[in-house]
Amino acid sequence: MTADLEADPVAYEKERQSKLQDYRAMVRESGYRSRTSPKDLLEDDPNEPPPGDNVTKPYVIRPEEFDTLDNYDAVCYTYYADGVLVDEDEDPLEIPEIATAIGLDFASHFGDYDEDSVHIRNDLRHIDYEIVRDLRKYGDFHESE
Repeated sequence: MTADLEADPVAYEKERQSKLQDYRAMVRESGYRSRTSPKDLLEDDPNEPPPGDNVTKPYVIRPEEFDTLDNYDAVCYTYYADGVLVDEDEDPLEIPEIATAIGLDFASHFGDYDEDSVHIRNDLRHIDYEIVRDLRKYGDFHESE
């Protein structure tokens, strides 16, 4: 932010609130819905159709379904014990990307089919994702940036 907190706390707060409003508008325009609690993020939308041609959000698939569709790409992510999700280049993913790619509840699906991996299909992107759990902490062997 451009306003200096110590020099002018009122201007700093005004700028912060303005940026927050811009961010909220961007989120709203992107089609995200606000929820009241983290628990609500894990609940399924009862109006969402079951997996199939009209699916609009990512869903869990069985491991044997992973990378079986000709027109879908396969992508592998790693989920570290300290809650950091990284892509194939070991770059951490931001929450908006996680939400649209694999869904925020992906970690709750470890153990559905396999204790250390989750497979998710995103029909909008034509991508199958494999998320593999790593029991190490990302912060233990990656320098903070």
